[in-house]
Amino acid sequence: MAAIAPAAARRIEAKIEKDDPGDTIGSCKDLVESVIAQILDARGVPVSSRDDLGKKFKKVVDALRLRTNAVPGDPKASEAVTGVIRGLDQTMQNLGALRNAAGTGHGRASTSPVTRRHARLALNAAVTVTEYLFAEWEKINP
Repeated sequence: MAAIAPAAARRIEAKIEKDDPGDTIGSCKDLVESVIAQILDARGVPVSSRDDLGKKFKKVVDALRLRTNAVPGDPKASEAVTGVIRGLDQTMQNLGALRNAAGTGHGRASTSPVTRRHARLALNAAVTVTEYLFAEWEKINP
């Protein structure tokens, strides 16, 4: 599963270089959703097509038990990691909102107002989340 994200990130990177930030943002959301769907499917967790990205992220966090004893033997570090995960949760909710507001989702009557820097922000957020989810997945499925 881990080989999927780097290849997808390279394809998304190419969209930034082609100066297509709206499509880039949509692809970033798609990448995260794809990774989450694979993990949830493997864990036997159902996902509704009506679930937004934030809800899907919460489901995968629960399925991987990422808030439970995140750093074994170190309660303070576990609490800090849990705080970072809460931040990623907010990031995923806002990545979904950004895609809906300025990406290619739902069709657009005009060119997206987002720029390359916004697309880069979305890509970096997607890569951070997918790499972390893959690492946690591989920890429990060597």
